[in-house]
Amino acid sequence: MREWEIKLIPPKYLSRDDLIERLKNVGFKELESVTEVDTYIDLTPCKCVPKDTVLRIRKSILSNGTVKCELTYKGPKLLKDIKVREELSTQVGDADLVVEMFKKLGFKTYVIKKERTVMVGEVGKVYVDHVEGLGNFLELEIMDAKSEKEFRNALSNLISKLNLINYSLTSKSYLEMILERGGG
Repeated sequence: MREWEIKLIPPKYLSRDDLIERLKNVGFKELESVTEVDTYIDLTPCKCVPKDTVLRIRKSILSNGTVKCELTYKGPKLLKDIKVREELSTQVGDADLVVEMFKKLGFKTYVIKKERTVMVGEVGKVYVDHVEGLGNFLELEIMDAKSEKEFRNALSNLISKLNLINYSLTSKSYLEMILERGGG
């Protein structure tokens, strides 16, 4: 599967609740709220792994207390201004144990924590995120978009419907942003 993704950085005056309400007002439905703890494995010491390849262990704690864990591979980005990459995921029983295994092998890890509300609409999924240390984001994700034009049209449509005027776009991952700020 190929993931197409971009993040909108909304103006500071819009809270997560404001963003969720705007999405609901244009026809999006709330699927779930979840706390996600993402642990990224630092693959830079592995010379055979292409640059910008990601290995992530995600622990998701749903609002009803259910815990889901997955291991995800993300291939190198294929475009510069939109995050397009191959993505493979599988469920794992215990995220903390998987992380511990990588640490025992000597890998460095980075942890990103976020509160996420998953919304779904005609253009695909939109995640309303509050990322610890970074703030609020809207993330548009379409799996297996047919073309760059289809993705860009969905993005333009979303921005227009939400009447977002003062926003920025980024294809950077939350980890890239945290590392740029000297975190990690």
